[in-house]
Amino acid sequence: STQSTGVALRPPNFLVYLKSVFIVNLLVFLMYYVVMKTAHHGEKVSHVHVLLFLVTLLTWLLALFFLAFRTSISPGISPALSREAAKPCVVMEMFDGHDAWHFFSASG
Repeated sequence: STQSTGVALRPPNFLVYLKSVFIVNLLVFLMYYVVMKTAHHGEKVSHVHVLLFLVTLLTWLLALFFLAFRTSISPGISPALSREAAKPCVVMEMFDGHDAWHFFSASG
């Protein structure tokens, strides 16, 4: 699973790859947890739980998208060079991909 994530996303550096693996691993564990609770323990899942799960899944996937494809993370370079390499703002013409990643990963 982790190797296929790396091949499918082709992240720009190791930190993005590692964060992507953690996010995908968390999603897989959450799905496993829900299946085990409902199938083996007989707990009911209400519509509110399904809605909250779908919203969480959407925000995590958006966070993964912005992390893998829209950030200009370059650890080890100076702040001045990082500022020059920054990508244009993509969300409401105010926030770049890295800011969007912070927002979506925190809200999920």
